Amino acid sequence: MRSAIILILLATPAAAAPEYPVQHTTAEYLAAYGKAQAYSRAHSPLKAQPTCREAIGRRASMVVEQRCRDVAAGTRTNCTVRDWCVAMLDNLSRHCAFWRSDVPCVYEEDGGAIKNPATAPRP
Repeated sequence: MRSAIILILLATPAAAAPEYPVQHTTAEYLAAYGKAQAYSRAHSPLKAQPTCREAIGRRASMVVEQRCRDVAAGTRTNCTVRDWCVAMLDNLSRHCAFWRSDVPCVYEEDGGAIKNPATAPRP
């Protein structure tokens, strides 16, 4: 019986397993960020909210989470699948305060710019 369960688990796709790192384009990140921002603006942070993944969709949330993971570099303010959209956006703003843009964390090679290159942290 135990071996049958193990075989079933090995044969099924890993739907529950995290799919990180999430490969995404800047355009996909901008769209996902826009969805999270629109949801956050439309709903009060004072009331209970679904996770961002439930609010804006799995793929869009995973893209925002990945960008947050990229810039948080393992700090305690890293985004998780249980975060509300407003928490993810706050984390991105905090970690990417040195980027000049309406959407934080758009890298230079993707059209973003650093406010003051002399004070920006090195990746």
